[in-house]
Amino acid sequence: MADVYRVYLKDGTAPGNPVILAKSHTDDREIAAREFAALVNRTDLDGLRIAAVLSYNNRQIAYHRFDREPGHADCWRGRAEEIQWPE
Repeated sequence: MADVYRVYLKDGTAPGNPVILAKSHTDDREIAAREFAALVNRTDLDGLRIAAVLSYNNRQIAYHRFDREPGHADCWRGRAEEIQWPE
């Protein structure tokens, strides 16, 4: 099985059954990083209970919540260099 990065937006208002708003798959780390950064930098979602997720082989790498302030662990805007990428 090929290694797969998934980058997606999910609506956090439906606990247990989140609605996926946008999703992409790639085996290229650079593409995944660009797509995650593009989602995280969307200011039109600020304040909403929506999350941007970056995962690798179904293991979450980064989780950005648009309803969190900068400095919070779940706010990844401006912190992409801190992502712990799998080897």
